Amino acid sequence: MRFTYLLDGSGWATASIELGDRHVDMAASYLRDSLREIALAVLALDEVDEATAVFESEPGEHHVTLTRYGLGIRVRVSWHADAVVTSGGVENGPERLVLTGETTLVEARAQLLDALDVVLAAHGREGYRRMWIEHDFPSAEHDALRARVTEA
Repeated sequence: MRFTYLLDGSGWATASIELGDRHVDMAASYLRDSLREIALAVLALDEVDEATAVFESEPGEHHVTLTRYGLGIRVRVSWHADAVVTSGGVENGPERLVLTGETTLVEARAQLLDALDVVLAAHGREGYRRMWIEHDFPSAEHDALRARVTEA
């Protein structure tokens, strides 16, 4: 598994997940704190069997679902077109599966830590906040991932 996250400009980023010879690029808008969400999803796998992060693309969104089995993780990335307004409220649009594969929890942690390190080195905490507008750099999640990678 390889995960990258690059700030493209004010309020926009591109996240990429590579599994073997397959990959998906996902636009991310500042409307969601996607970098924090994916870090939290990986961290959550210590206590839950499944966690999801959303990458809001305006319109549409990618959902990255991580499912733990032992030391392995199934990665499932789906695309949801524009949200649909129903009588019950707003629901995700139709789902299209765009990437599936497997990795290990150790590798997922290491990849997220590397991505966070790259973003922090490139922009610093203040620069990240300026570019990401609504959200601070996910420092607590960065520290937690570093501690877990160091333990392994």
